[in-house]
Amino acid sequence: MLIKNKIYVSINVSRDSGVPVLFLSNPGLSKTTCIYEYAKDHGYKVTELRGSTSTSEDITGYYVNEGKETLTIKYPDWFIKIIEDDQPHILFLDEITTVVKNTQAALLKLVFDRQMHDKKLPDSTLIISAGNYNGNLQGGFGMLSPMLNRFCLVNLELLPSDLSSFILTEQYDGARF
Repeated sequence: MLIKNKIYVSINVSRDSGVPVLFLSNPGLSKTTCIYEYAKDHGYKVTELRGSTSTSEDITGYYVNEGKETLTIKYPDWFIKIIEDDQPHILFLDEITTVVKNTQAALLKLVFDRQMHDKKLPDSTLIISAGNYNGNLQGGFGMLSPMLNRFCLVNLELLPSDLSSFILTEQYDGARF
């Protein structure tokens, strides 16, 4: 099965089951590109959080003092955009295998409960993630077991049929490939 087809089928299963999906592979297999194509083909907007650059505050927001007796939560802009938009969204957690441990803890509640503090993600929101195998990562990254256990894991590998399909469908102005 072509990688794109495997990704599309897996996202459809995730949509129908409500179980978030995590695509794992070596770098460069077009995980991100295929997820964006799926969104375009199926009428979703994509809200992307990139693991390598996210902090726990980027995920959960933070409390502010507005001169009242209690602190007020300041939700992240990406979260407000999803819950206020009428169009369905894919919450795309890219490079999730490079997320530092304290940020993974913040993501855990969002992925498991589909909510942040007192606000829930719309039912139409899909949670899709992508990452690389640990052997491709430097610096001892990896996912916490409770986080990893929240996803349906889909291993992707480049098969000869994927390459053949690419070669046969791409045009190179008559040049021999």
